[in-house]
This record gives sequence, C-alpha cells and structure tokens, in this order.
Amino acid sequence: MPKPQQGTPLDLEIEEAESGFVLTFAGAPITTDSGTIVAHKSADLLQHMIDEFNWEGSIVVRNGVIEKPRRFSDYALVVSNGERNRSSVGGLHRES
Repeated sequence: MPKPQQGTPLDLEIEEAESGFVLTFAGAPITTDSGTIVAHKSADLLQHMIDEFNWEGSIVVRNGVIEKPRRFSDYALVVSNGERNRSSVGGLHRES
C-alpha cells in the first residue's frame, strides 16, 4: 500500500480537463475511494472545496484519495454522490 502524503490545502490545484475541471494534488488527480476522478464543470465549486480544506490546515492523501480530514463538506457531498452516480463527478475514471 502506498505511503500517505501529507500536505496543505495550498497543495491542491484545479486543472482544466476536457469535460471541465479536475482537483489535483502533487500533479495527480484526486479520486474517490473507487477511483473516480473528482471533477466538475465548475472550477468555483472545486475552489470552494479547497477553501473548506483550508479550515483544517492540513490534508493526508493516499493513492489519490483524501483520507484526512474526513468531515461533512462539499467535497464529501460530491464524492458521495459520485460513488452513486459517476457522471456527477465528471464521468472521469482513474486509469490503472
């Protein structure tokens, strides 16, 4: 299992993609637990997610998944909805 990476929300970035925007960390896409890339047509929503993580001060990412903090937020809503309906998270999937 890959080692977790610690960082700050300032390490999260928004990159333009074919179908909208993708949330990234260290140049790699952030994904849900099942590997769906966290993406949205609104860069503002992704920026709001980053702003919410700023309240926490630090993040822990393992294999593209934000492990900590785990709390109720827009990120949690998008990821949870994406697990049920992948198209709502941009329809992008992690490539092995």
